[in-house]
Amino acid sequence: MWDEIPDIHSEKPSVELGVDRVGLLKLRAPPMRVEDYTVLPVFKAFVNLPGYARGAHLSRIYEAYVRVVKPHGELSLDLLRTLAEELLRVNDYSDTALVSMRGRLYYTVARGNVPEYSGNGFIYAGLTFKRGVGSLREYSGGGVYGLSTCPCAKAVARHLYGEPYTHMQKVRIDALLESRRLRVEPVEVFKRLSGIVHVPRNHLKRIDEASFVREVYEDSSFTEDIARRASLELARLAASRGDTGLDGVLYVRVRSYETIHEYVVESVVKAGVSELLGVVK
Repeated sequence: MWDEIPDIHSEKPSVELGVDRVGLLKLRAPPMRVEDYTVLPVFKAFVNLPGYARGAHLSRIYEAYVRVVKPHGELSLDLLRTLAEELLRVNDYSDTALVSMRGRLYYTVARGNVPEYSGNGFIYAGLTFKRGVGSLREYSGGGVYGLSTCPCAKAVARHLYGEPYTHMQKVRIDALLESRRLRVEPVEVFKRLSGIVHVPRNHLKRIDEASFVREVYEDSSFTEDIARRASLELARLAASRGDTGLDGVLYVRVRSYETIHEYVVESVVKAGVSELLGVVK
């Protein structure tokens, strides 16, 4: 009886056309580790499907996923490569696997005698993996919220009134590096971005608050300024890891959530890593 169970997936489809990718979205993993950070990742896992097969075996994709992704395991680019290899091992009709991950970081910042618990961190990673070849394309990225003030309003107010009045806004930086094979881990991108802007604080005494606000107001920046600084910092990070090949590309997006306007301001940079390093030499 069990031997006679039909395998509908392996039937010949009515239209013999290959499917570029089929798989699972919103694979919510248990908490995992990235260095000293805890991350709650969400995965995507796909394989391609040849024209002679009607459907992919989705249970095989999920089983491959849980064999590789373990609770409290270390999250890295190598884990994604291992997942891609496992997807191809259990789906012998496929020759390409696509996997990706995005997650939020949770960590403790030691400042003074009161620790600050933060969830202000994001990481992203993904790759396309070909059977017998390896990675065709990989990306590694991160994101963080920060604070900024408007340099235009400050300059005009100082000119007109003799005081540097301006407005503060929250900004979000997201950036990624893309290449054939990367050595830069997502958490490294996040840490570099965290040094580009002043990140929000959760515990501030009155004197600390005044000092912090002063720092933010003295470091006024347009989104364009932040995007340029982040691009340069990521290019240098890539260079330090040897990821400076001709196919290396970086993407940076900065959004400013304005306080005195209803709209959101956005600046984007896309540049080749080698090209950018040449410009700033």
